[in-house]
Amino acid sequence: MESAALAALGVIGFGIALANQLAKRLRVPPILVYLVLGALAGESVFGIVRPHDLEPLFETALEVLVGLIVFEGAFAIDTDYLRRVGRFVRNLLTLGLLLTWGLATLAAGGLGV
Repeated sequence: MESAALAALGVIGFGIALANQLAKRLRVPPILVYLVLGALAGESVFGIVRPHDLEPLFETALEVLVGLIVFEGAFAIDTDYLRRVGRFVRNLLTLGLLLTWGLATLAAGGLGV
């Protein structure tokens, strides 16, 4: 089980490196190449990577990746722009929350939940 997971991670790492180089040559976004290579390496085509072998790593990997995405996103925030549109965004979020809550309550009541 552990050796299968390590082998799968090796294939994934190699696929990422290959995808980046291929994306540069084809001048397409790397995510497009990731999707194609992932579909080819998955169980339905070549069966190189089996997702159930990686289940023990999924929870930890997801936590780390979400942390990295949030961390990177914080660096991209333009604070001057955020100050200009902050009031609008706050109002939009508040009204959106209230509208969603109200419609969900009506739908739940209509469905007898």
